[in-house]
Amino acid sequence: MAHHFSNQEVAGKLREVAAAMEVRGDDGFRIRAYENAAVAVDNLSSEAFDLWEAKKLDEIPGVGANLAQHLDDLFRTGSVKHFTKVKKPLPAGMFALLDISGVGPKIAYTLSKQFGLTKSETAAVKLKKALESGKVADLEGFGEQSQERLLTAVTGFLKKKGPERLLLPVAEKVAEGILSYLSSCPEVIKASALGSLRRRVPTVGDVDIGVATNQAGAVVDFMKQYPAANRLVAAGEGLVRLELTNKLTVDVKLVNPTEWGSLLQHFTGSKNHNIVLRELALKQGKSLSEHGIKHEARSTKQEVRKYDNEEDFYKALGLTWIPPEMRENAGEIEVSEQRKLPQLVELKDIKGDLHTHTDYYWISSHDAGTDDISTLLETAKKLGYDYLALGDHNPSISSYNENKIISLIKERKEYIDKIISTRENKVKYSSIKVLNSLEVDIRPDGTLAIPEEALKYLDFAVVSIHSSFAMKKEEQTKRVLKSLFYAKVKILGHPTGRLINQREELDIDFNAVMAECLKRNIALEINAIPQRLDLPETLVRQAVKLGVKLAINTDAHSADQLEQMRYGVDVARRGWAKKQDIVNAWPWEEFQHWLTG
Repeated sequence: MAHHFSNQEVAGKLREVAAAMEVRGDDGFRIRAYENAAVAVDNLSSEAFDLWEAKKLDEIPGVGANLAQHLDDLFRTGSVKHFTKVKKPLPAGMFALLDISGVGPKIAYTLSKQFGLTKSETAAVKLKKALESGKVADLEGFGEQSQERLLTAVTGFLKKKGPERLLLPVAEKVAEGILSYLSSCPEVIKASALGSLRRRVPTVGDVDIGVATNQAGAVVDFMKQYPAANRLVAAGEGLVRLELTNKLTVDVKLVNPTEWGSLLQHFTGSKNHNIVLRELALKQGKSLSEHGIKHEARSTKQEVRKYDNEEDFYKALGLTWIPPEMRENAGEIEVSEQRKLPQLVELKDIKGDLHTHTDYYWISSHDAGTDDISTLLETAKKLGYDYLALGDHNPSISSYNENKIISLIKERKEYIDKIISTRENKVKYSSIKVLNSLEVDIRPDGTLAIPEEALKYLDFAVVSIHSSFAMKKEEQTKRVLKSLFYAKVKILGHPTGRLINQREELDIDFNAVMAECLKRNIALEINAIPQRLDLPETLVRQAVKLGVKLAINTDAHSADQLEQMRYGVDVARRGWAKKQDIVNAWPWEEFQHWLTG
């Protein structure tokens, strides 16, 4: 019997093994292999379980023969003997602590060992009690400040515990499966995702699908046979509710084609958008529902005006059509009334990716990419890009001295120049300008993790925070501001440091950061990794208002992740960003002028 694990569950198991290896002092290469595989699984556009069923586990970047065998064991039997063996000597509570912000493998192990955290279910609660009693401050290497930061992190973690909302790509995959199935039903005229998925919210609570049909009964019968359904929860003329094999509940809402526009508008939401829309309608003597618009002065049901498209529905209220991403009651209705809605950036506008990682080898500060330069360029060419920046993580400052780091960065520049200047690549990728960049760590004091002299070997640098997340607001803000003073710094990477469902945003004064970015002509990144989607939409909107430029990047660690650009565009649209706000939506000449300006 097969055992279904979601991508998040599989990635979590791989990270636990990597953490156990780190505590045991295993080879760094093996640890990074597991960490890279976890990242790859997390970012898959399809389910690892489905790839296993299709015997295609080897298509997952970074998953070699050994890891593929372990994953095969996992899906076949529900467990992996090797994983169990690696983790067995360590306290089980340690692995539950890894999801707490600022807690790495060694800290998790020390705390679990010291306070007897042997059960994952109670580890965080017991740790909180130890922190509140002041016992953690007495441990070697901790102290009062560490205890205070840990208590804040654990308290936040426990508050958030409960059913997690789905990451956007996971919900998208569920909806795509249903929509693909519905496309083979002759009675279906139109079908679309609804709710937060259609608004492209970073996380989705429920998956809702709308269907236009003249034969609702036939569609209900068709949906009852959906292969991925575990059981039928409810069925009627206007609704089919299914529980899928992954325990997710999905609603399929059925409507006559004449009411399609009304249904789309009503169930896309958001709730707050619809409340303001209803208030506007009431002022006009009208009421709204999923069936259409009714004049309050008229009482007969037959006089509900139906709409087969959203454009006419909004027009009937004196509004221009509002893109779903903007429907959050953030002033969009008022702007629509004034006929001043912005022309939002689109995926087709993107000209290049400014933050990607290759498999170039040195001992880096963080996980390396899994594909070589040529593979990345081939994908960039397919995407129609005009330029691509190669931005590996900086060399590890704990592994190399300053002179060696300068030498390594110079050697990498020479290597990139050599690769792109070969006769074959000159011809093959003549349409793509290749930029030599690095993603450089911002150290706790605001200095960069490479010597200033090394910056001259780069076209530009992306600077990012990857450590010391719990610093106080004033210190964290000073840290970021100091990093922006270095030459060649053009992008602040994943600025808030958040990991959705895992780590809160850094406590930073973004008014000060944006003012400095505007002054120095530095762009804030919208990182398109689904677990990040950082800058969040509220800060995107603030940046747009202030005139601070943005860069939508994938932070791709494999070539296929370049195709996650659309998730960053979703965030940009939710923040009301236009093409002119996004530096990598500009033609090469205009972008180059910004880069060197």
